[in-house]
Amino acid sequence: MTIEIFAVGGYEEVGQNMTAVKVDDQVVIMDMGIALDKLLLWGESTDALEEPELQRMGVLPDDSVLDKYRNNVTAIIASHAHLDHIGAMGKLAKKYNAPIVGTPFTLGILKENLREEKQKPTKFVEMQFGEVMELGDLAIEFLHVTHSTPQTTFTALHTSEGIVFYANDYKFDNYQALEKPPDYKRIEKLGREGVKAMIVESVRADDPSKTPSELVAKQMLNDTITETLNDNNGILVTCFSSHIERLNSILEVGKKLGRQIVFCGSSMSKYMNVAQKCGIRDFSEFEIYGRSKGRKKALNEAAKNKQDYIFVVTGGQGEPNAVLSRIANGEYEYKIDPGDEVIFSCSTIPNPSNMANRDILERKLQFYGARIFRDVHVSGHAGKEDHRDLLTMLNPEHVIPCHGGLDKLSSYAKLASERRDDKYLLGETMHILQNGQRLDLGAKA
Repeated sequence: MTIEIFAVGGYEEVGQNMTAVKVDDQVVIMDMGIALDKLLLWGESTDALEEPELQRMGVLPDDSVLDKYRNNVTAIIASHAHLDHIGAMGKLAKKYNAPIVGTPFTLGILKENLREEKQKPTKFVEMQFGEVMELGDLAIEFLHVTHSTPQTTFTALHTSEGIVFYANDYKFDNYQALEKPPDYKRIEKLGREGVKAMIVESVRADDPSKTPSELVAKQMLNDTITETLNDNNGILVTCFSSHIERLNSILEVGKKLGRQIVFCGSSMSKYMNVAQKCGIRDFSEFEIYGRSKGRKKALNEAAKNKQDYIFVVTGGQGEPNAVLSRIANGEYEYKIDPGDEVIFSCSTIPNPSNMANRDILERKLQFYGARIFRDVHVSGHAGKEDHRDLLTMLNPEHVIPCHGGLDKLSSYAKLASERRDDKYLLGETMHILQNGQRLDLGAKA
């Protein structure tokens, strides 16, 4: 049995994640994501453009390295619901005669995305954590892990040569309100069984820390929402729409003020509705306005007594068409007045388009006299010490870092090289790949 790793996308950038694992004649694809920064840079919508043009623009991964193996693909894994992992499936998955396998929430979001893109869906296979899917000579197992969107999974591909472990993305958070802690016992057991290779994200591998729990973000929200002099001021909170745990934290903290909490934004409505259908969190008692007409009416009505509301809106990256930017542009009767709070419960994704959009938005808000609270947030990605823990638990034979440019991949390689046993040597057991490259892990004698 031979195992080959195909670095399709996400090995030269943050985003565009796509990896293929070939075991003899079978191929399993892990994720098909878009590069959000490239999409924003071009200012285009993926809906109107075809695959070759999007690949030329760098929005979609170039999967031509898999052309001769299209008929060998037996499964496409959707690791979680972020667009940099599933955003390319509408364009690329139809080329492969294989089911898309994911958790209920991830597949729920994917189906909504495909409907919006007017793409015909392929076959979907829903898997729960702890389940194993037999796939010829292979088996796929989902393990529960935490991230900044629900039902994120580690994927273990079981082969006769050992396990290929896909860990992209994750954090180790033991205190989320809506999800259990990661399945450490099973991770450690797989490490004892033997991991042939680990493919692992490197977004924050250069951050010398353990990523804080969502409890920290909740306390930060408490400090900015309930511990400031805001009795008669408007409060606007923005965060990533997919971060259901954060939306729950905003709700729990916001309730203390006794204000009505209202959600506005089409993407926010989508993620919250799918979360409710999956039984993750019941949002039925709150007002959610996804459509433009409904949110305009809600904001116009609230303009008369802003002190009675907390609005949770899209637009944390400064997107021109998001609700927060439209408020700042004066499109609603709800105006920003001096002393109103605008809380960014998210980080700014560091690419030129986002940074420019956020700067423009914040300048407008400051002009109106808003109190701006930045980075009321903790990351959903593993820091260096989380990575060290996973490496210790799994003790893989080979390590392939992904989800980053050369600086990120190199940071992970440096981290692994700090082990005293010199197990991970660059080019031998530690592999830094580029998009389009393939790695032959060989076979046991």
